[in-house]
Amino acid sequence: QSSDTHTLTGRYIHNDFEKPNMDNSHISRHGIHAQSYNLVSGGRNGLLSLRSQFSPNLRNDLKLGYYWNRRANVSTNGRVPNTWVEFTSEVNGRQEQARVSIRGYEWVPEDQRSETVSLVNNTYYSTDWADFTVGTENTFVEASGLWTHGQQGRFTFNSIEALENMNPTRFERRVATEGRQLTDPVKTRHLELSAYAQAEMDLTPRLEGLFGLRYDVAYFMTSPKYNPVLEQELGLRNDTNPTDWDNIQPRVDLTWDITGDGRNILQGGAGFFQGQTMTRPYAQSVVFDGLRFYEVQATGDDVPTPDYDAYEEDFTNMPG
Repeated sequence: QSSDTHTLTGRYIHNDFEKPNMDNSHISRHGIHAQSYNLVSGGRNGLLSLRSQFSPNLRNDLKLGYYWNRRANVSTNGRVPNTWVEFTSEVNGRQEQARVSIRGYEWVPEDQRSETVSLVNNTYYSTDWADFTVGTENTFVEASGLWTHGQQGRFTFNSIEALENMNPTRFERRVATEGRQLTDPVKTRHLELSAYAQAEMDLTPRLEGLFGLRYDVAYFMTSPKYNPVLEQELGLRNDTNPTDWDNIQPRVDLTWDITGDGRNILQGGAGFFQGQTMTRPYAQSVVFDGLRFYEVQATGDDVPTPDYDAYEEDFTNMPG
C-alpha cells in the first residue's frame, strides 16, 4: 500500500514447458511414428494494479498487463516430405478405404509467439439514487509466426505395393518465391479499444434497472503485400487494414422482486454484444497473400522418385 488513498499490487508468472520426442502421430490422425520433434511452450505474464479510494463513494481501478507467449514445434532431424499411402481392404465383407501417413512433417517446424499489452481502467461512483461505472479496455497485440505448412511437400502412393516399389502417383508442394521464404517469422499487429458506462438504480422499491452503453473498435495495423493480379482479375485489393467502427452496444437489464421479500425474482435483459475479434484469418491473409507461394503438383510420369535420405540430408534437395 503506497498511501492511505492508493494501493499498488503486482503479479508475475513465468512458465516454460518442453515435451520432447513427439512424432507426427500427435498432429495427424492417421500418423505413424517416423519423424520426431520437440514441443516447446512458454509464457511471461505480468500485471500491475493500482486501486485508488478517493472518497467513500469514489474509487478507481487501473490495471496494466503484459503477456508473452510462445508455442513451437522444433524439428529434431531433417525435413522430409509427408508420405500418404491410400489403399482399399476388405473388412467384414466390405471394401474399406484408408489413408495412412507414415513419415514427414505437416506442422513442423513451426514457431508462434505473441506479445500483448493491456490497459484497463474502471471508475466507480455511488450516489443515493444510483451506482455508476465508467471504464475503458484496450489491448495491443503483436504476433509473429513461422508457418511451414505444406512446404515439405507430400508423396501419395495408391497402394502398399506402390510404396514398396517407391512408385508414387502424386507429388505436391507449396514453394516460397525467391526472397520471401519463411525463414523469419511473419509479424502482425492488432489493436482493440473500448469505452463503456453503466448506471444501476432502483426504479421502484421492487424494480431495479441496469442501463449500459459500450463501444468497441478493432484495428488491424499490418496489411498484406499488394497483389495486383487480384485487383486486375476480381477488382479487389488485399493490401487493406480492416477497421470495425460500428460496434455501438446498448444494454438494459431489469430485476423485479415480485413479492418484495427477495424470494420470487423475475429478471430479464436485452442488448447488443460484440464478440472477440478473430485474428487467425487476418494473420493467414498476411502470410498467404497470393505472392509468397506457388503450388507444385505432379502426377503420372512427372512424379519424381522419392529420395528421403537426400531430403533429410539437405532440404534444398526437395523436388520443386
